[in-house]
Amino acid sequence: MSPQKPTQGRLKAYNDGIPANGKPVPDGAAMAKVECLSKQNVAAPYGVNVPGAQTEVGFMVKDSKRFPDTNGWGYVTFQYDAASDTYKPATNDASVMKKLCHSCHTTGAKARDYVYTSYAKR
Repeated sequence: MSPQKPTQGRLKAYNDGIPANGKPVPDGAAMAKVECLSKQNVAAPYGVNVPGAQTEVGFMVKDSKRFPDTNGWGYVTFQYDAASDTYKPATNDASVMKKLCHSCHTTGAKARDYVYTSYAKR
């Protein structure tokens, strides 16, 4: 049997139900979160909320060797800058992301390998 390619291992972990199954997310996994305001769809005949303007995009990358102080997770957030119509890093100081992002994930998602996101049943 040939060794499993790294991508196959991450896909298998996803198919096996991470993070809800309580197993660690494998190194090399990356997750993105797009945040936007909510607005009501005025064309709908009843109250339907739809995504409004995007406000930020956040990423988490699992690399136990590169990010040992944050349980293997690296974080970055890009915030929308209306003046330039681009996304810019929320900060260039990694210690700020460590304090803001990981401290929150440590409080509420430790049992899920620090991941809040739940995925639809596969």
